[in-house]
Amino acid sequence: SKLFVTDTKANKVLVFDVMRASQTAQIPVGKSPHALKLSPDGTRLFVANRGGSTVSVLDARSLKILSEISVGEKPSSMDMTPDGAKLYVTNELSGSISLVDVPSLMLKENIPTGIGPKDIVVSSPQREPKIKILSGR
Repeated sequence: SKLFVTDTKANKVLVFDVMRASQTAQIPVGKSPHALKLSPDGTRLFVANRGGSTVSVLDARSLKILSEISVGEKPSSMDMTPDGAKLYVTNELSGSISLVDVPSLMLKENIPTGIGPKDIVVSSPQREPKIKILSGR
């Protein structure tokens, strides 16, 4: 089992082997990595880089960077649809949510939310996912 941890000052994601309780890798990512989200199938790790207004996408097995996606200003949290097809990113300074199409790793749209969205949760009802946004202001 792997444990992923952001190192905001060093702009890296640290990888630990849980069974051995040791660090196994350091992966350079965008500026000020803040939040992490693992895809439902465990193959991709998404990293919200608050200082760079990007999301880094890593292959969770090989630990290689697959993409760097530009999103709104100061991305602070992320969640995905249960099928892993859509990633929602809250952007605190730009007051928006970025919708990322996961299969293509492309930004689809920025949805205005108002001031300071900080956290996001995508629930999984039978039909259409519902999004809940929490604001710190």
